[in-house]
Amino acid sequence: SERVLAPLNEQGTLGAVLFQASPYFSFRGDVTYTMRSEPKVPLPEYIMGLGRLEEVCQMMHDHPGEIALELRNSSWLDDRSGLLPEAADVLRSHGASLVTVDGPSFPWIESATAMHNYIRFHGRNREEWFRDNPEDPSARYRYRYHEIELAKRVDSIKRMSSTARGDTRIFFNNHPHGYAPLDGLKMRDLLGLERPVGVMDRFF
Repeated sequence: SERVLAPLNEQGTLGAVLFQASPYFSFRGDVTYTMRSEPKVPLPEYIMGLGRLEEVCQMMHDHPGEIALELRNSSWLDDRSGLLPEAADVLRSHGASLVTVDGPSFPWIESATAMHNYIRFHGRNREEWFRDNPEDPSARYRYRYHEIELAKRVDSIKRMSSTARGDTRIFFNNHPHGYAPLDGLKMRDLLGLERPVGVMDRFF
């Protein structure tokens, strides 16, 4: 990772580094899973808990780039579908941003654990997302957002941005058929940001 990150950092082009945890990476094993993307039964060998979360954050802290960590197991959530305070404390101690997700497999969470924000829009293609043995794995991301769906996230994004001193980064992962850049432009417009000139012309 150092060989990849160091050149980007030296050129001033490195922003945040994303660590996407496995859905098997859980806080504890004695939970009733609430999301279909999770294992159907607890698997003790994957229960790594706060200790492992601490190790991951420390490992990323030792490398250049701001830290963004995406959790995908409901055992990290409290009763209100927010991040467990214990996990938030670990992320906060390393300046790591909890990735805010718009998608079928994890709730949207505003968690101010860092001075920057990292947001991922995966799409809302729920039927394809949870299809067993899909013929086309990319079909889960084949989703084009309606403007009203994006508009409902604007206030939350502005709120998150207003409390951060650093950048708020937004990524669209609904990439088939060029949906991601198109939806990215919609979001820029909704946020009142200027469109880049020229580089997106081929998507119209």
